[in-house]
Amino acid sequence: MTAIELAKQVEVDRCDFSERQCSRFAALLQNDLDALSKIEQRARDWDSSIRNGDETFDFKIERRITATFEDWLQRAEQHLRIIEIERETGCDPALTGEYENTFARVKEEFIRRKRAEQAAESRYHLLHDAPESR
Repeated sequence: MTAIELAKQVEVDRCDFSERQCSRFAALLQNDLDALSKIEQRARDWDSSIRNGDETFDFKIERRITATFEDWLQRAEQHLRIIEIERETGCDPALTGEYENTFARVKEEFIRRKRAEQAAESRYHLLHDAPESR
């Protein structure tokens, strides 16, 4: 094999590796969005069971749901940084726009959920704490 042929083969291998890496990254983003769908479905089921009176509100469950959203957001923030790096190398899966928009939406919902959780806990303590402890 000549030096020119070797150089071409190295370039082909590098491109092939980059394409596989980009494909794996796209699959990671899809997996993350699929996991989020499950988290959101559980949250909807919980909210619905509270509204329908099937369950009574439980701070522990609400905190676990909120913590699950927070965990997803932390992971997603890391992936958003990787998206920027990958874009610089030419890897920009079609899914990245959806991922970025989803992150923004979930972050807003997380903030709303966290505030509602804090307000509910404050109301609970206001109503249930002994008057002498106020």
